[in-house]
Amino acid sequence: AVTARLLPRVSRQLLGSRWPGVVASLFWIATARLMPAWDCGFTVLGLTALCILCTSDSFAAGRLPTWWTSAILAALLVLLNPSTVLVMLPLAVWAALRCVHPLRCAAIHLAVVVLLVLPWMARNHRQLGAYVLRTNFGISLYAANNDCASPDMLTDELSGCYQATHPNLSAAEDLRVRALGEIRYDRLQKDAAESWIR
Repeated sequence: AVTARLLPRVSRQLLGSRWPGVVASLFWIATARLMPAWDCGFTVLGLTALCILCTSDSFAAGRLPTWWTSAILAALLVLLNPSTVLVMLPLAVWAALRCVHPLRCAAIHLAVVVLLVLPWMARNHRQLGAYVLRTNFGISLYAANNDCASPDMLTDELSGCYQATHPNLSAAEDLRVRALGEIRYDRLQKDAAESWIR
């Protein structure tokens, strides 16, 4: 609901009219699923808020509190969902070009994101043996691409396929993670999913 409420504002700031955002809000409400364990809703909300910050007049005017807030939010989004970088990079370039001080704006954003993300990557190196943000890409890819999987995650949960292939729910897969290590297990699952897709 919060995301739907913010979309008209994003539309007004980017396109000069709130009506495309109103239509987007209706589509968002109609298609959004309430899945509290899934981070998609939080990611979309965070990206929407980041878009509002980066397109604001105070950001363009070079007000440091807005820059710091947007940089911290960007770092949190990268930690929550690394794929947000695909949206944030073009947004960051566009926003930096609108700034009164484009190089300073870009430097602050990059420095804050790196400083906030590095401790987590260092923790993962110490615990898992690699400088990674997340290790679940292969796990998720395989859980959705195997012989028992369907195109719908809810169907996979009802059929038991998801529970049988994901280590959070399968004792056998959990033992494999423990035996192989999280990094190696994730890579093997990614390879198996890609092979199945081919």
